[in-house]
Amino acid sequence: MVKILQIVPGFPPTVDGLGDYAYQLGRQLRADGAAKSCYLVADLQAARSTPFDDFSVATLSVRSGEALTAAMEDAACEIVILHYVGYGYAQRGCPGWLLNGVNQWKQRHRESKLFTVFHELYASGPLWSSAFWLSTMQKQLCKSLYFLSDYSMTSTHCFSTQLNQWKHNKELITLPVFSNIGEIEAPALLCDRTRKLIVFGSRASRTHAYLQNRHSINCVCRTLDIDEIWDIGPKVELEIKKIANVKVTVFGKLPAGEVSQRLQQAVAGFYDYTPGYWAKSGIFAAYCAHGVLPVSAQNARPDKEGFAADEICWSATAENQNLTGGAAQEIATAAHEWYSAHSLGVCSTRIAKVLKLGQQKPCGLLAASSASRSVVQ
Repeated sequence: MVKILQIVPGFPPTVDGLGDYAYQLGRQLRADGAAKSCYLVADLQAARSTPFDDFSVATLSVRSGEALTAAMEDAACEIVILHYVGYGYAQRGCPGWLLNGVNQWKQRHRESKLFTVFHELYASGPLWSSAFWLSTMQKQLCKSLYFLSDYSMTSTHCFSTQLNQWKHNKELITLPVFSNIGEIEAPALLCDRTRKLIVFGSRASRTHAYLQNRHSINCVCRTLDIDEIWDIGPKVELEIKKIANVKVTVFGKLPAGEVSQRLQQAVAGFYDYTPGYWAKSGIFAAYCAHGVLPVSAQNARPDKEGFAADEICWSATAENQNLTGGAAQEIATAAHEWYSAHSLGVCSTRIAKVLKLGQQKPCGLLAASSASRSVVQ
């Protein structure tokens, strides 16, 4: 198999969404017989260069262009996949050292290929925030990296529209993110599941859900006759023993396989994410991949991602509190079908085709049971 280098901010066993994504992609490319990945990690705290799941993993000793170029050359790969989020490589989201290192590598190895996955582009914010003052610099770094790349990929229509405005004539793939905690090819029907509601995600997202969206969670519990809420992720600094007289069981961080098992048992999953950006949410992807009813704290609006938002999620808002007949199952089924069109196997195949990585085998959804480490996206 062809050997490729994947560059990431963090990597397992450290909990890192991009690292999880890159790891799962590497597993799938290997399973398809398309490529064997090695990894270069920019997290200086990792301070290790040891194999993980039979993948070679190296860590930068310092974040500098020279160190990055040297590490890329040491890997001796003609294909590099860079997973980009500005804030993953620099505290203020402006990793000039990353652009310099990749650019120097490209100048020395003109026949080599750079494939950049733009998980984020650039930030914005109010006048008093650093994001406001650094947005232009972040945007320029992103644009320069886009032009430096031979191929690119991103997750949302919004991001692809921005990238296309820069008029780079190389191929750009737009695919929603896949689930980092596994996928189920034939999920159980909602009527065969327990009346459990899952609230899964980062500490910040779940804290916000409990503080700002408790009324929406109450609505879900009443409408779906929820008998228990399963809280999964890093501990939140709140007392959440009960919500709407429904018991809350706090699991903390769980291995991916256990999160998948809980999702297969539950009837619904709650999240609070801006509708136009659902395609980049690993939590939303996990819910869809496991056939639960995705429940949004916000009103679903028609989107530009190839679906009507209210067809693949239910909005738990004051004006939308009824699910009649088999509506919940219809939404859960539609969400799973939407997800299947950009599953891990589909993503791996698309990337392998663009990079000409060899003959692909037909591949369905990757079983969740093989994952066994702690993840939160």
